[in-house]
Amino acid sequence: MAIISFITHDEQHIAVSIKPGSTIMEAAVASAVPGIDAQCYGAGVCGTCHVYAAGPLRDVLPPRSDWEEEMLKSLPLAGADSRLACQIRFEDRLDGAKFRIPERQDAVG
Repeated sequence: MAIISFITHDEQHIAVSIKPGSTIMEAAVASAVPGIDAQCYGAGVCGTCHVYAAGPLRDVLPPRSDWEEEMLKSLPLAGADSRLACQIRFEDRLDGAKFRIPERQDAVG
């Protein structure tokens, strides 16, 4: 099984196991990662699985869909590196990836 990591706003590093085909959000929720609220359980309509995928990681992820772009525009802490973890399916090339969690999750709506 592969491993990805989450880095909280206070620099706590949390490594979690993930299976290919699972979403980054599913792995975070299954491991009770603090700061990933996932209020809509992965439907992509709340914005509470917001993460940052910076640097080289941003370049290997699939591009954001139009829907994800629209959702991120509604989040005050979103920026160029922002992604919704529910929209990223794990692939082997993401083994070892690190995602930063924002200081807070702001639900859309």
